[in-house]
Amino acid sequence: MPAYTSNVIATEDDDFPFMAIITDETGTVVGEQPVRTQADGEAKAMEMLRELHDIEREAKAGGS
Repeated sequence: MPAYTSNVIATEDDDFPFMAIITDETGTVVGEQPVRTQADGEAKAMEMLRELHDIEREAKAGGS
């Protein structure tokens, strides 16, 4: 399973001042979501990581 990293960064957008970002081990962005607070960003990043894990688990189960 690839290694993913999450990060929440500040943006210039007044409506969504933060962005939750997921990158793979090569630094490629595999997911991003604008959010209103740092805490929302951290929660969204965890949700996206769980979704990626579920997708990979389902792919492995179907590929066996």
